[in-house]
Amino acid sequence: MAFAFLSGCQSNRIPDRPNRPLFTVGTGKDGKLAPRDKFTVGETVQIFLDGYPDRDAVLEMWGNGKLVKSKRFRVPSAERIRQRPGVVMYDQLGAIRPSTGRDFGTVAECYIPFFGLPEGSYEGVLKINDAVVANTGFTVAPR
Repeated sequence: MAFAFLSGCQSNRIPDRPNRPLFTVGTGKDGKLAPRDKFTVGETVQIFLDGYPDRDAVLEMWGNGKLVKSKRFRVPSAERIRQRPGVVMYDQLGAIRPSTGRDFGTVAECYIPFFGLPEGSYEGVLKINDAVVANTGFTVAPR
């Protein structure tokens, strides 16, 4: 079973984002990222993490009841966003976060893409300090 496991910063806004810290996204028919839980073989599955800045984390990928991959990584620092009072701003996934003053707040987001996953049912489990803090499930079907 060969697939890639990377992490990075997400720059495309995702409409209709789920209100949870860990979920899967994929490219929609319009070419934009969208929350999804069904993929086909050959598609890139991205697990999106919103929160837990500056923490050492482990993302476990479970497939068909077996641990497929475990990846330790450092969640990036939260970015401080400065904005004028009253300006409405969207985070990277399209959630509205209105500013209340000069310091808008912080946003900590990252994604972990998976390439070449074979057919099956999967669960991504995020652990911090050996405790499960979030999980998300998805399926990969044949073409």
